[in-house]
Amino acid sequence: MLTQNISSIDKVYNVILVEDSSSYRFLLTKFLKDQGKLNTFPKYNIHSFGTPQECMNNLDSIKPELVVLDYNLDETNSEENEIENGFDLMVAIKTRYPATRVLFLSEQENVHVTAQIFHNGADGYIPKNPFGRVQIYNFISKILSEVSIEESKEEYNKSKVFRSHAFSLKPMWSIVS
Repeated sequence: MLTQNISSIDKVYNVILVEDSSSYRFLLTKFLKDQGKLNTFPKYNIHSFGTPQECMNNLDSIKPELVVLDYNLDETNSEENEIENGFDLMVAIKTRYPATRVLFLSEQENVHVTAQIFHNGADGYIPKNPFGRVQIYNFISKILSEVSIEESKEEYNKSKVFRSHAFSLKPMWSIVS
C-alpha cells in the first residue's frame, strides 16, 4: 500500500498548452517548465501547440490530465476544420477523454461565453493579465494534486477490495460440513 502512494507521488503528469500567440506560448511554456523544475510535486511535462489541429493530432499519444486553452484560437477556417475556438477544442478533447481537466485563458469578457465554458465542463478560467502565469501555475498545481489524490483513492479502493476478497475465504472445514 505504501508503494502505491509513493508511485502516485513520483508520477509525471501531462499538461497540454494550446495558445496561438507564439510569443505568449513560448514565455508561458518556459515559465511553467521552470516552475516545474523548482517544485517537486506534482511533476508534469508541458506540451505546447499553436493550433487546435496540432493538439488533436497529438492528443492520443500524450493523454493529458490537464489542458490549458486559449479561448480565441486563431485557426484558419477551412471546410475540413470543425474546431473554430477553444470551446470547440474542449468539447473535442472531452469527447475522447472525459476526465481531462480544462483551464481556459482568454481576454474574453463576455459573461455568457464564460458561463458556457463552465457549463460544458471547464474547470477554470484565468484572464490573460500580468499575473496570469502565476495563477496558471497555481491552478496546474492544484488540479494535478487533486488528480493525484483521486488516483491514490482509486488504488487504495482496489487494494481494499482485493484484501477483503483475499481474507473472506471460508475455512476448509465449513465447506466440507
